[in-house]
Amino acid sequence: MIDLLLLRIPFVDSIISYTPDFVGGTIDLSECNKRGCRLESGDIILKPRESSDLYNGALLAEVTNLRHPFESLPSSWSNLAFKVRAGGKNYLPYVEIKASPAKLLQGHNVYGSCDVNLCMGALIVAFSYALPDMCEILDFKKAELGQIDCTFTAHLEKQSDRRNVISALKHVSNGQTKGSKSAFDTTVYFGKGSRHKKLKVYLKEFELQDQTKKAQFNFKKKQDVLSKNQLDILTDETVMQFAKNSLRFEASIM
Repeated sequence: MIDLLLLRIPFVDSIISYTPDFVGGTIDLSECNKRGCRLESGDIILKPRESSDLYNGALLAEVTNLRHPFESLPSSWSNLAFKVRAGGKNYLPYVEIKASPAKLLQGHNVYGSCDVNLCMGALIVAFSYALPDMCEILDFKKAELGQIDCTFTAHLEKQSDRRNVISALKHVSNGQTKGSKSAFDTTVYFGKGSRHKKLKVYLKEFELQDQTKKAQFNFKKKQDVLSKNQLDILTDETVMQFAKNSLRFEASIM
């Protein structure tokens, strides 16, 4: 199953201000703001009171060092995170979108698809539906895959056997790939701190229980359709039974 994807989608050439060597370039973030992106400022300068008199006494401010924070876009089942990277001397601007395609498609990541095209399409469709005007200035044909998390599941009938596997794996190493300590006795990590890969083995049942508690809290607090959908699917009998005896192997490639 593909559990997470990170896509980098560049902007169209027509709105990029390139550096002389064409190695880097920037965009005017106000173009993104006009198309629905929320911006924040690094510096805010309040202008003198006299210049505010023309605006019924409202304070005028000059904002500089604009940037785009991570935003969360809702869909029918889950959320999608995105951020505009405005570019610089050494890289070209792009939009970064990140989500679990399994959650976007079906509301949970207990099991799911291994079809890369289907999963990438889920992210792009969710983004396009939420911010259609942004798509006008993005070059989807040049999109790059920045990260992929793949998971596979083994089922062991006894919980003692599943915990024994986790315990044994904590003492396994291969070259520079070694087991790392975890705050949970149901999880073991490999390659923590690596810029290229991270490996994890854990008991899915306990992660699902934690996700369900969070979904119950969100539904109680928000009482909206998204929260109800998430809670309903996480408490579905088929989903819970699949997770019950699951030993999950996960690899993140960056």
